[in-house]
Amino acid sequence: MVHATRLDRGLCNAAWHFLFPQSSIKHLERVTSDHYPLLLTLSDSRKATNSGKFHFQAAWLKHPGFLSCVFEAWPSHGSIGKCLWSLGGSLSSWKR
Repeated sequence: MVHATRLDRGLCNAAWHFLFPQSSIKHLERVTSDHYPLLLTLSDSRKATNSGKFHFQAAWLKHPGFLSCVFEAWPSHGSIGKCLWSLGGSLSSWKR
């Protein structure tokens, strides 16, 4: 009895996932190799609409609550991507 297992995979880190949160990998049919080709789709929904883009405002640096916002949003454990995502969400709420 033969048992086939897919070993072809794609890997990313948190920073890459932060840039391409809607990305996906699809296994295509193999043709001549014993490996399956992978189709990587980099659909970044944040780039599709301007409303979701994060724009850092230099004026925030002078805001009295800026440093406390950074310390609250920046966890002591976690990847740089998660920290930036958290900080970006906190700072974006200042625009509203």
